[in-house]
Amino acid sequence: MRKQRENVLIVIKTVLSVTIGYPDKLADLISNTILDLCLREDKNSRVACEVMITKCNCVTAGEITTTEVRHINITMQIMAGVPITIVADRAGHARVSTTTDIYSHFVKSVDMEAAQTINKIFS
Repeated sequence: MRKQRENVLIVIKTVLSVTIGYPDKLADLISNTILDLCLREDKNSRVACEVMITKCNCVTAGEITTTEVRHINITMQIMAGVPITIVADRAGHARVSTTTDIYSHFVKSVDMEAAQTINKIFS
């Protein structure tokens, strides 16, 4: 780091030499392994992972989004009866038809349940 102060150049150099068991190295190893595993399973994964280590604790935090998790989330919304326009918007689909095309089997299932419910009401 260099700072210019009153025509005097101050140079500060720091060095951190760490060994294999150093907490930062271990934290990096864990977070890199998580990233590698996610990308191996789904090349479109989005991973923001942070590992924090103390003497007795190891905490992993962050967000991991894979296509599989995305599909599960969208499917659960449809099965819960969330309007398909809302599901499509939250999924980032430009058209509702994209969502209905991809998830048509779940949409049909929800439609069948709705029809059965209406039939019970009028029976």
